[in-house]
Amino acid sequence: MSTIQPIEYVAVKGFASIKDVKLTLAPDVTVLIGANGAGKSNIIRSFELMAHIMKSRLQNYVLARGGINNLLHVGPQGRDSALSLNVQFSPNDADTSNGYIARLRSTDEDSAFLEEWLTFHDRKKYTAPYDSPLPAGTETALEKLSGKEQRFAEYVRPLLAGIRVFHFDDVGSQAPPKTFSSVADNLSLHPDAGNIAAYLLRLKDELPDDYFEIVSAIRNVAPFFDDFVLVPEGASQDNVRLRWAQKNLDTVFNAAQLSDGTLRFICLATLLLSPGRPQCIVLDEPELGLHPHAIVQLAALLRKAAHAGRQCVVATQSALLLDEFSVHNVAVLTRNNGETQVVSPSEDQLEAFLSDYTLGEMWRMNLLGGNLRYEEAL
Repeated sequence: MSTIQPIEYVAVKGFASIKDVKLTLAPDVTVLIGANGAGKSNIIRSFELMAHIMKSRLQNYVLARGGINNLLHVGPQGRDSALSLNVQFSPNDADTSNGYIARLRSTDEDSAFLEEWLTFHDRKKYTAPYDSPLPAGTETALEKLSGKEQRFAEYVRPLLAGIRVFHFDDVGSQAPPKTFSSVADNLSLHPDAGNIAAYLLRLKDELPDDYFEIVSAIRNVAPFFDDFVLVPEGASQDNVRLRWAQKNLDTVFNAAQLSDGTLRFICLATLLLSPGRPQCIVLDEPELGLHPHAIVQLAALLRKAAHAGRQCVVATQSALLLDEFSVHNVAVLTRNNGETQVVSPSEDQLEAFLSDYTLGEMWRMNLLGGNLRYEEAL
């Protein structure tokens, strides 16, 4: 059984717009900013790729995106032959740390051939980390090991499995949160919140304090909201959908009668306040459709999740959301000659501005970087 370790950094090579990037994460919240097309979403997708590898769904992920060649970086010198993900966890102490490396190569069928390594570094004894290669194949070998490698994998695998990417941007008429879900599908919130009704029903029955904390957070941005109405339906009472009540009314409403922003905030509050939230929560532009007050409340929810020992990674275009964090939380993404690059702003360099300007204002003034950059034709 592993102890909780935050991610120290993620190094990505050869993936989409990313030629070679090392992203150092804050132990609490990392906020990714940058112009459109700088590569924020590709950083998010690299976490998503890691999550699919851990669930032995690599080939499905690659196939859904048109083959491995569609994932590889293409630059002036042509297409890269492989991509790699390197996740290193912060040490429990000053001396030891663990990590995982995955390298994906293209096959003749445009599927992915996966090579993996577990890494361990005891700084007291060795100057460089020890890399233990795993059997290569089409899916991860982490669950098929024996001996010393199995004990090693049992430590690292839960850390990697704790990385989860969530997308709550779909709020259309057939959006996952608006559909029925099985009452039994309630152990963890789906990445698209498709089982949010079943998940909230379990919290209400088993963890009422956590449930009402979520309800209170929603009332803070939607004062008309009273409570959810979560009643199993169907002949076997085995399905449930998201319904709700408004203050001072007897009418019961369904999820389609919520505004887009309110529905997104319900999903975010459920994720960030529930006791079952994953160890590393990754979100792409969670501020979409939110009122400025709701964006401030979203920042508070992210900080609360971090205070509970979770690590959050958020890509955003919102200067208001950025205002709620500190320089150490910020990673600036830029695009240079078609390649994504990451810069961490220095608090010392910005010291003269911090007393007069917010981070959002400094971003708009281009003091942080991450604004539009024009590329010349080769």
